[in-house]
Amino acid sequence: MPLTIETQALLDARREANLPEFHTVSPTEAREMMVEMREALGPVVPESVARIQNRTIPGPAGEIPVRIYWPVTDTPAPLFVYYHGGGWVIGDLESHDGTCRSLANLTGCCVVS
Repeated sequence: MPLTIETQALLDARREANLPEFHTVSPTEAREMMVEMREALGPVVPESVARIQNRTIPGPAGEIPVRIYWPVTDTPAPLFVYYHGGGWVIGDLESHDGTCRSLANLTGCCVVS
């Protein structure tokens, strides 16, 4: 199965930047690499959703940032909780923003990331 254009662009940008493999660097360096890779791809026009809200929820070690996405719909929407990837180390709300916007609109659900 061929890769999507976006996935191939990400892999090409990573190769051209000559970045080390994630498992060979510290978590801090891996997070910095993720930001650099997003910036290397250039600006992305985000998919429109009805509304976005940044909030926090209590966690065992303090407040946890969450982002809520409301789909473009006229009907009440169920809730979908999205636990993003990144090995619980390198991903963040920004790295999965596009995915959550798409999920909200494709499923008709409010998405909490």
